Amino acid sequence: MTVVRLKHVADIRVSNVDKKSIESEHPVLLCNYTDVFYNDRLTASLTFMAATATQEQRKMFSLRAGDAVLTKDSETADDIGVSALVAADIPDLVCGYHLAVVRADPGCADGGYLRWVLASQPARQRMTAAATGVTRFGLRSAAIADLPVPVPALSTQRAIAAYLDRETARIDAVIAAKQRMVQLLEEQRQASLSQMIRNTAAPRTRLKYVACIQGGVTLGKAYHDDDVQSWSYLRVANVQAGIVDLTEIATIDLPTSVAARHQLEVGDLLLAEGNGNPDNLGRAALWKGQIDRCLHQNHVFALRPGSSLRSRYLEAVLATDVARRHLREAASQVGIASISQEKVLNLRLPVPSLKAQDECVRAIAEYDGQTATVRRHLSTQIGLLQERRQALITEVVTGELDITVA
Repeated sequence: MTVVRLKHVADIRVSNVDKKSIESEHPVLLCNYTDVFYNDRLTASLTFMAATATQEQRKMFSLRAGDAVLTKDSETADDIGVSALVAADIPDLVCGYHLAVVRADPGCADGGYLRWVLASQPARQRMTAAATGVTRFGLRSAAIADLPVPVPALSTQRAIAAYLDRETARIDAVIAAKQRMVQLLEEQRQASLSQMIRNTAAPRTRLKYVACIQGGVTLGKAYHDDDVQSWSYLRVANVQAGIVDLTEIATIDLPTSVAARHQLEVGDLLLAEGNGNPDNLGRAALWKGQIDRCLHQNHVFALRPGSSLRSRYLEAVLATDVARRHLREAASQVGIASISQEKVLNLRLPVPSLKAQDECVRAIAEYDGQTATVRRHLSTQIGLLQERRQALITEVVTGELDITVA
């Protein structure tokens, strides 16, 4: 099979169309980075951003059926070169900034085929390796243009594109079904969790009467003290739903007297205040003392249960849809999404006897144990299917798998 550089079979254009709307420019629909990153195919069913572009930009970067669009800038090199196919003509759709358009030369290349070449493992690895940067990575247009492309006959290219369209759709359908099963398991867990807590039949009490809240350390303050030491601290990113992620722990230099006001204790419930992201708001995880002398940032609250409240039970309550909904509704709706300590402490929750709390926690643990194996199997199957999908694309594009035999 003949292998040529991408620039010999396609026109490559790096867009400079930003998200700003200027009155003197023409209204357009803008294909943004996330549209490409999260979709294999760009169709009229997607919601594109309204923006404006100059006449020259519309001429240069308008998208049409058969174009491949790829990410050329990203925060990580691994996200460079993610591509999507423009599956149909969409009026006024223009390629946005941080993206590049690859338009096949109809005399020697098929657009659908080129998109699968771009999605193959060799092309992705080459683009990742060619990306340059430190905190943000970018791919030069020359690096895109020099990508090696296997070029069989046009009829074979179209047959390969049709085969991969069909076979990846089948795999995607199985993946979606298994992901739906994971979602249903979580919905069932939520329903069971809420029912277990309701079954305690205890009167509701405001959180402030059974727990206190500790604020976190504010970054950027200067302290003049001889007793300054280095401390680990947790950020919003470390607090996931039910899990404290310790893969990246930050440190800060503080006087001992200041750090003491923000030091975590075993049994504290870490609660994400939001920090501008509604998805972060209300995430909670139990602190088990995994790191000695650990603090928390001001965007993470530490809830400290009193003698009438078990930490594990409070963790279960905060994981329910009712609690998460209360926190979202009580959060500030102006500016960035966040919630105050006062509003967290106003959360009403059933507080049964300690014995009843322990029974509820045991029932939840038993339920989680029963479904853990199913969850693991589904996760493994989804991972294997995704690997098989990627391998299939590479095998077909490189000719390792003969589709006439397949």
